[in-house]
Parts: sequence; C-alpha cells; structure tokens
Amino acid sequence: PRPQERRTGEGDAPTPALPRPQERRTGEGDAPTPALPRPQERRTGEGDGPTLPPPMSEVHDGGGPGWGLLALDARVVVHGPEVQRHQLPKLAIRAYPRQYVKPWTMKDGTPVTFRPIRPEDEPMMIKFHETLSDRSVYMRYLHPMLLSQRVTHERLSRICFVDYEREIALVAEANDPHTGERRIAAVGRLSKLHGTNDANSTMLVNDAFQNRGLGKELLRQLLEVGRAEKLSRIRATIAPDNIAMQRVCTTLGFQLTKAPDSLMVNAVIEL
Repeated sequence: PRPQERRTGEGDAPTPALPRPQERRTGEGDAPTPALPRPQERRTGEGDGPTLPPPMSEVHDGGGPGWGLLALDARVVVHGPEVQRHQLPKLAIRAYPRQYVKPWTMKDGTPVTFRPIRPEDEPMMIKFHETLSDRSVYMRYLHPMLLSQRVTHERLSRICFVDYEREIALVAEANDPHTGERRIAAVGRLSKLHGTNDANSTMLVNDAFQNRGLGKELLRQLLEVGRAEKLSRIRATIAPDNIAMQRVCTTLGFQLTKAPDSLMVNAVIEL
C-alpha cells in the first residue's frame, strides 16, 4: 500500500486523507466549519441580509469602521430676482384660493363665512338641497328639478371638485339655529364662458336665510372675485317673476334687459 493509505477489508470505506490545517473533522450531520470571517464582516445566518457597517454613534474619533460623514451643498435657482410675481407661469392645478375667505355678519348678528367650495363639502351640499323649497329650486334652475337628481354623487362631485382656473364657487357657511352645527346657507358661482373673458353668475340661497341680506352680500362677494380674477363682465339670467333678485342686481350695478327669444331677464355688469 501507499504510505498515506492502508488496506481495507471488503466493504470498508476508503480511509480519507488527513484534514487541512484550517479545518477539523466534524461528526456525521454537522455543518462544515466555516473559514474565519474577514475583519470588516461577520457570517450571517440563512436568510439574513448583508452586514452593514456600525452606526455613526459607534464610530469614534481616530478612525475605525463606519460610514463616515458626507456633507452636501446645493443651490436651486427657480427664477432671477428681476422676475415679477405676475410674470411667473401658472400652476397646472391651481391651489385653493384662500384670499376669497371672508367673514361677514348678517343684520340680526348671525356670523357668516364666505369661502370657496371644497371637495369635502359634498355631505353639507346634500343637506343644503334637502332644505330647499320647490320655488327656490325653480328660481335657480329655471325649471323643476327633483331632489334625487340634485344630490347624486356624480353631480355633486362636479360641483365640489372645482377647477379654480375656470370657475369659482363660493359658499356662505353659518351655524344652524337649531343644532348649532355648521351648514351651508347659500351657494354662488362664477363660471367663465369659453372663448371670452366673461363669466356667468348663478346663486341659490337657503329658504331660512332669504330676505336677510345674505343673497345681496353673496353677489357682492362674487363681483369682488370677478374683479380680482380680471374678468371683463359678469352675466346672469333671472326668471321674470324673481323680482327680489332683479332688485338686488339693479342695486349692485347690473343692467337688466328682456331676452328677445324668451321671457327671461338678462343681467350684465361691466367690471
């Protein structure tokens, strides 16, 4: 036999060579002895992620393993100092126009807040429509309209999710005299007419708040919004028997004319 081997009997396993100096023999079923880990690493168990360096809190002055410290500096120039505010490009989606939020007090002392409508106003808009009389609905839409039609989600979502670049809807918010909770007392809207610098105005006041000066003040607020938006004129269509609204428009400077092809009254004001 060779010097490193011995003769074995029939059925015996061959005698293995001597283990290497860095390894030791393990028993049956034992895992192999791993090599020594590198100085910056440790062996991880099955499924463990890579070993990260120690956190900065463990890194001491004088060196040692760690991420170190990296300082960055940057300067972003949006526009030059000579560019005026009105020269800046418009945003793709206009922000909520908070400048149109205004407090006001009714003649009887009831506090009111005028503000642009918001998407979360849909539940209050449903309650608002539930309190309207058939006559108020007709004066606004110039034809009968069922409550079930007015409060559908598809319709109210279009009303509450407003593109402020194309139209501004103001709500008059006040406390309910019976429950004390906030409610919508009136809604007014300016919708820009395509291809012109004009806007159409519509308005609807809750029956409990009519004949208290709220409608007139809401229309006044809409005129202020129109001037701030640099509109040329505001138009409105009024039912011939809506005498109260015709008087309010005349007081605020609208010119009234009879529509040539219908009984409706056209109201126009130059801004």
